[in-house]
Amino acid sequence: HRCACTLTGSAEKSFSLLATITSPMDRDPIAEAKCHLNAAGAAGVEKLFAPHAEAWKAFWLRSLMDTGRPYLDQLWHLIMYYLNSCQGGRYPGRFIDGLWTTRGDFQAWGFFFHWNQQQLYWPLNAAGHHELVRAYLDWRFTGLPHAQHDAAEIFHAPPGAAVVSDVVDRCGINSKLELGNHTPGAQIALEFWRQYRYTGDVEFLRRFAIPYMVGACIFFEKLFEKDENGVYHAAKGTGYEGGTELRDCVTELACAKALYRATLEALDIAGVSHERSTIWRDILDHMAPFMVVEADPRAIDPKTREIKRGRFKGRTARNNLMFAAGYGLKRQEILTSLVPYDEPEEYQVGEAYAVPHIHHRPAYRINSFLNKLAAGLNPYVPDAPEMSGHETIFPYVEYAAVFPCNVLGLADRDSQLFEAAVNTVKLYATMSITWDPMPIVMARLGLGEELADWLSDFGDYSAMYHNGMFSDGPAENTGPDSPLVLRSNRVWDRETKDRSFPLPSKPFRHFAFEVTGVMTCAMNESLMQSHDEIIRVAPAVTADHTARFTLHAVGGFVVSGEIEGGQPKWIAIESLRGGDGRIENPWPAAFLYRDGRFDRSCEDRVIEFASEPGERIMLTPDRKVMDQWRVECLSPPEASEPTHSKRGVRIIGQPRMF
Repeated sequence: HRCACTLTGSAEKSFSLLATITSPMDRDPIAEAKCHLNAAGAAGVEKLFAPHAEAWKAFWLRSLMDTGRPYLDQLWHLIMYYLNSCQGGRYPGRFIDGLWTTRGDFQAWGFFFHWNQQQLYWPLNAAGHHELVRAYLDWRFTGLPHAQHDAAEIFHAPPGAAVVSDVVDRCGINSKLELGNHTPGAQIALEFWRQYRYTGDVEFLRRFAIPYMVGACIFFEKLFEKDENGVYHAAKGTGYEGGTELRDCVTELACAKALYRATLEALDIAGVSHERSTIWRDILDHMAPFMVVEADPRAIDPKTREIKRGRFKGRTARNNLMFAAGYGLKRQEILTSLVPYDEPEEYQVGEAYAVPHIHHRPAYRINSFLNKLAAGLNPYVPDAPEMSGHETIFPYVEYAAVFPCNVLGLADRDSQLFEAAVNTVKLYATMSITWDPMPIVMARLGLGEELADWLSDFGDYSAMYHNGMFSDGPAENTGPDSPLVLRSNRVWDRETKDRSFPLPSKPFRHFAFEVTGVMTCAMNESLMQSHDEIIRVAPAVTADHTARFTLHAVGGFVVSGEIEGGQPKWIAIESLRGGDGRIENPWPAAFLYRDGRFDRSCEDRVIEFASEPGERIMLTPDRKVMDQWRVECLSPPEASEPTHSKRGVRIIGQPRMF
């Protein structure tokens, strides 16, 4: 809806404009609206907005992100503002546009796509905004009966099993076309589990989390078969949204390991038993290992271990192993989602998707040519990746063990599997699709230099609009300045049935909102991690990084710290609900204080501590730090001018035009 207001007479006048919206009702809505406005006018603007101001003040005090990069820091806080504005309703704001559109009430991608939608919530628990995640989980929980119905009818799974398609409508009804991807239900169940781990809400765990987790566990039994050696294998599935059927697919193994481990722990915490828990324990204890392969010699030199492809080519790997996506049932061989790509001598010419590789398609090449020409770059330099998609395997599925499933991380840094994960992300790291969780994976693997490299280019690359929102790919292909007038989408209408027709792209461009979750989560994880119940401060920063932050950790802890030269200067922990905690010691020796009083010194690599509700614990590398401790009020400067990205390609804010 829209309305226009016209002012007449002298331009030198002041006025207040109040608006109200009423829900559908039997009585006169105009009279009801006038009643609301009269009450608001009588209260006065100051009183009317006092609760609003207090709510936002409380919101902002829950967390802080100051990495010393003004563009990224402002963007982090702006994204939190957007998420608070669109994620509190009965139906969560979608991964496309949130609550905002660029053309009337047109909304692209009209359903909820799991892989994209979940990304909005990845940063919110660490930022302390659990209530925004709860709105999403409540919506997911209402769809549980539909998930249980489809598990029984389509997969003939045991009673109580639940399957979620990658695509559902707002009622939670599955699209049947995407059910080859078996992992959404498990990943959503793990979102419920993460919510409990941050909030400690046992009632939520019993009433909502466990029913959803149990449903996913029962369904996952259906995916595994036991061989003659007692090993459970994921029989057949696609990696996320891919089309290639794989045995022991990395996404199914990672989700199963995380899901069964979490559910068994949740049942123990809640004091609840389940008749199938012994089956789940058996699967967990005897599951097939992740597949690793030797990298293609064109990717990692087997003799020198030099990385030959990707963003970080020229660096040396500790071995030449990498994660595999799984065993291809059609090809009868182990497959990876990306393989080395070399430019052909001749390009295939054809219409749209008749050309198999996106970088060879006419529209893409014309867009790239024109943008490079406009930027003063050589337009004849080919814009093709060094690692490219393999068959129809969804790209980057090999990251699943690290994130979002959290079964491999810094606690495993001395393992061969960890090194394989490091090699994989270095080979696959590009700036191709901004919903790629690659920067989060870098943070989880402690790759501070590589993550900083990605963040430095993110703003210039991501085709961001002036309001802080994004496109889902490179500026030359989808951004606000790309020649979209050359492109069209194929559209179906009810009256045309199975016949599609072209519609111009440019008037209907949209915001790729899921990108916000990836970037902010990566920034969180670079400064503080706690997913394995060990708090780590500055786990993925550069040697010269300066930053300060306040973030929330698993177990109900609020962690603040200041980083200088890549090392924490001090770490403060507030215990919201009491209990035991662990933190990785970043110094040779740490001095621990409780509510300002010295408690003990610690030289252990992992420091264990007990806490009472409301207790504040301080860790320093030197006792002199507390002797000289001073508290100053932080007063960030007002953002009166637009903020530019590193190379000045993108800005946050619109410059004044008068």
